[in-house]
Amino acid sequence: MERMIRVKILDKEYQLKATSENEEQLIRVAAESVTNLAKKFSQSFEGGDDRDVLIFTALNVCLKNLAYRDEIRNLQREAENLEKEFKAYLDKID
Repeated sequence: MERMIRVKILDKEYQLKATSENEEQLIRVAAESVTNLAKKFSQSFEGGDDRDVLIFTALNVCLKNLAYRDEIRNLQREAENLEKEFKAYLDKID
């Protein structure tokens, strides 16, 4: 499934390609999130230009992604440690 969808970001409409229903839903949620975040920063930068809003929106999204990446790495390490402990426990039983 591949189709073109339309989403609005900050009152501007964009036509994007979605390759699945799941991707379409993710695009729509992302567009809404970007719009809400940019509106929040735009209130903080009254009198500032759109570039400031864009920069702080992108920075905020990147920071969240990096935090999630670190959290995933920590969870992977914990899972690996638990797997080692479980294997060691099973080895002692045998």
